[in-house]
Amino acid sequence: MGAKLTTARDVHLQLVEGRGTLGARFSKIRRLGAQGGIGHFSLMFVVDDSVTNREAIVKVFNPERRTPVEAYRWECFERESRVLQRLQGQKDNVQSHSTGTTER
Repeated sequence: MGAKLTTARDVHLQLVEGRGTLGARFSKIRRLGAQGGIGHFSLMFVVDDSVTNREAIVKVFNPERRTPVEAYRWECFERESRVLQRLQGQKDNVQSHSTGTTER
């Protein structure tokens, strides 16, 4: 039986999970499902949110996709954050409690 191959995605997921915390707010970081979500351009994690005292989802841009060729994907990712901020508090919408960046 051969050794299990580790993908770049797995490495990025493990790096984030290994941090322990994101900012001062999120802890107990674990990937969403086996693949950290099913998107090609983002990684998703389940976290404990110390502000709301609830479980939350954190979505981060997959760093292997941050290339000049795919710069438009980063722009779409940032736009999604701005749209979620504008929808804050509206009925029947997923609520975003925080958007932004954290240290690398």
